[in-house]
Amino acid sequence: MKSVLFFSTVLVFIIGIIGCQQQSSKMNSSNSEKVVNVTIVRFDQQAELNVSDEVRKVNTILHAIKQAKKHPGIVNMEKPEYKIKIDNETYFLWVDENSASIMNLNDNHSLYTLTESSAKELKEIIEEISSV
Repeated sequence: MKSVLFFSTVLVFIIGIIGCQQQSSKMNSSNSEKVVNVTIVRFDQQAELNVSDEVRKVNTILHAIKQAKKHPGIVNMEKPEYKIKIDNETYFLWVDENSASIMNLNDNHSLYTLTESSAKELKEIIEEISSV
């Protein structure tokens, strides 16, 4: 009788653990699958390039913007080459050979400089999607 009670308790415990793990993995997968809409507009060609379905490119763009260094103060820049729309945020983008700068349209008094590696990665993405 004691062994039946012991095995019943162990079985209930195992079922509880399995249920918690499945619920946890469902929560993790729903959080990591958040859709981010990213569109790049090239002003001189009036071309709109959507990269939302390319996870690696979206993550690279988001990382580049997150790692950018802020330069406060009013800036006087030439016309931007690109506009990047990320969900409800819009940025102007200037790209050179080894550097890039962005400006959030909601904060047009600050310019952000991307790291050299992020600038190169962003330039590669733009060249990739421009050739398609």
